[in-house]
Amino acid sequence: MASAASLIGALVLICLSALFSGLTLGLMGLDKMGLQIVIESGQRAEASARERRDAKLAQDILPFRSRGNLLLCTLLFGNVAVNCLLSILMADLTSGLAGFLISTLSIVVFGEIVPQSVCSRHPLAIGSACIPLVYFFVVVTFFVSYPTSLLLDYALGQDMGTVYSRNQLKGMLEMYAKTKEADFGQEETKVMAGVVDFSQKNVGACMTPLRDVFMVDIEAQLNFETILSIFQSGHSRIPVYERAPAGSLGKEQQQVVGLLFVKELVLVDPEDSLPVRTICHHWFGRDIPIVFCDCKLSVVMQVFKSGRSHMALVKDVVTHEEGDPYYITVGIITLEDLLEEILQEELYDESDVHVVTAHSRKAEKNQLAAGGAEMPADHPLLLYLEAKQVRKRQENEKERERAQGRERERKEEEEEEEGRERLQK
Repeated sequence: MASAASLIGALVLICLSALFSGLTLGLMGLDKMGLQIVIESGQRAEASARERRDAKLAQDILPFRSRGNLLLCTLLFGNVAVNCLLSILMADLTSGLAGFLISTLSIVVFGEIVPQSVCSRHPLAIGSACIPLVYFFVVVTFFVSYPTSLLLDYALGQDMGTVYSRNQLKGMLEMYAKTKEADFGQEETKVMAGVVDFSQKNVGACMTPLRDVFMVDIEAQLNFETILSIFQSGHSRIPVYERAPAGSLGKEQQQVVGLLFVKELVLVDPEDSLPVRTICHHWFGRDIPIVFCDCKLSVVMQVFKSGRSHMALVKDVVTHEEGDPYYITVGIITLEDLLEEILQEELYDESDVHVVTAHSRKAEKNQLAAGGAEMPADHPLLLYLEAKQVRKRQENEKERERAQGRERERKEEEEEEEGRERLQK
């Protein structure tokens, strides 16, 4: 009878040992940050049924996992106590080498390996189901585990959870995208990596240098040649610059003073040769936001989101040993530049011509901005404009010939009049 009771007690202790061992690995292996992510993702409208179920299980576990040291002390004290009792009981049931092997195999196989293997694969389900038992064991071991947990909290601090750096987060995304269970691929990974680095990038590394920007002189006239060059540039916004007076020192030689919207130039007749100054200052002129080279892209995005403009001037300070420092315009940055940094690749539209180059992506963009986006010579609109220019040139030539003919007739009439006057005299 005693042997049967001892055997039943040993089985109960092995089950408790398995419970403590499995919960130690399963619950302590659940990171607080990971549990919060599971909860928040399961509360979203687009969450699947499995994600909602996991979120509910994580909500049950998070209060206990938030007191990580108390949970750890409770499970470890219980596990050690059960294993000690199991060793004493097995020593009474068996002896010698056989007792040693039976007790060791029982504790290692059934009390450690099997429960930890199961709990490591299903930590949320098993941990949530065992919460009432954990409550019970916390109460049983409270007078020992609670003071010990306070000492650990004081010495080591609270468990803050795992926080990844930017490089670690990108590495985790790339590694996860390569697994079979991933529901996103390399393209999404590239975009997410671009978003992670977005706020750390400066404007100076993403802007288009001013020397590569297509601009229009404010003193120019919107005749056929000017409008054609604007049209061929392929841009929707054209900066307007003003040259500094000759001999001026300490100032930029080309100061951007306005912005032209190409879509609004449809109202301009090339034959009128309207001055750009008139349009820039009194008609379609626009104020351009100003940012600096060391400004973060996230700040520029907020400027663009305000609705003022989707293009900003980039300025930098120039210092000399003699004289005060001053600012100069070094380039421009657009909303398209920010999107390219997020997508990590060049964006092309119907007016762009892909340029194959061995340089960086930004160098390729600068080449396009400098005129690499010219339209093909056989474009129907260009053919129409060129034919119109030819007709206009022919009409001017005919008008010139008619004017010359009228001038010759006038001179002949004057000569005849002078001849009649001489005869009369």
